[in-house]
Amino acid sequence: MADWPSIADRAIRRTQARLGEPATYHGSGGDVALEHGAIFDDEHAEADLVTGELATSEPMASIRIADLTDGIAHVGDELTVRTVRWRIAEVHPDGQGAAVLMLEAL
Repeated sequence: MADWPSIADRAIRRTQARLGEPATYHGSGGDVALEHGAIFDDEHAEADLVTGELATSEPMASIRIADLTDGIAHVGDELTVRTVRWRIAEVHPDGQGAAVLMLEAL
């Protein structure tokens, strides 16, 4: 039988290693340099060419939860990536060992 948690963790680690950027998590447990980095997506705007509506995307970062000291990401903690420090506005765990952090400027 497949060990799905181990398979998912290996996939997350490989993805983070390939696409991740250096990042530091600032939480109640202190500052943690994320071993596998964070996959960062800066805010941007897109226009729907059919409707003409403008859609925006907030900055976000995907991290491996096991890289955190207590294994939990908290709203209000902070993340530094690309020399910019962000406040974590929302945490969306994926159920497989990673989480998407919605970020806002400090």
